[in-house]
Amino acid sequence: MESPYFTSESGHMQEMTWGQLKELRAGQPDDAKVILSSDPEGNRFTPLGMVSPNAQFVPTPDGWDNEVVGKPRPGSTPCLLLWPL
Repeated sequence: MESPYFTSESGHMQEMTWGQLKELRAGQPDDAKVILSSDPEGNRFTPLGMVSPNAQFVPTPDGWDNEVVGKPRPGSTPCLLLWPL
C-alpha cells in the first residue's frame, strides 16, 4: 500500500494541506471511502463521518493542547476538520 506523506526540509513529517489532499484524491474513484487512522502507527481505523469545512486550527508551541475553533483567532489558520464515525 502506497502511503505518501509530506516532509519539511529537515525530513520531519509535516501537516498536509487541502491542496495536497486534492492532488492525491485525483486518482481515486468517486465512490472510494475516506478512512481515518486513530494514530500515526495505524492502531485503529474508522470511516469518515462528518466534515467541518470552515474551522480554524490554533496550534500551541508544544503541540499537546492544539485547538480547533469556529472563528479566526490570533495565530490560527483555516483548516478542514475531519470527524471519524
